[in-house]
Amino acid sequence: MSWCKNIHIFSKTQKAIFKKLYKNKNILNVPLALKDFGKSRKESTNNVIRFLFFGAIRENKGLEYLIEATNKLSDKYKGRFKVQIVGKFNE
Repeated sequence: MSWCKNIHIFSKTQKAIFKKLYKNKNILNVPLALKDFGKSRKESTNNVIRFLFFGAIRENKGLEYLIEATNKLSDKYKGRFKVQIVGKFNE
């Protein structure tokens, strides 16, 4: 990283770590872009939208963005969506 002027980071926790390690660098925190997988071929029977976070649960995967969004949406859309976090966590 010594030759980099700007470093693009995907999570707040990762940004905090890099700020300590690389004090003279410009650390940019931009979450991963959402992908569009097209229209679902399966119809929902209960009108509940499910969000799935899967794989190894690590600091750099942006889980905090899902949690923040869930907190903001929970009052307005109570009971209309579910969040599932599934994966291996070392701590």
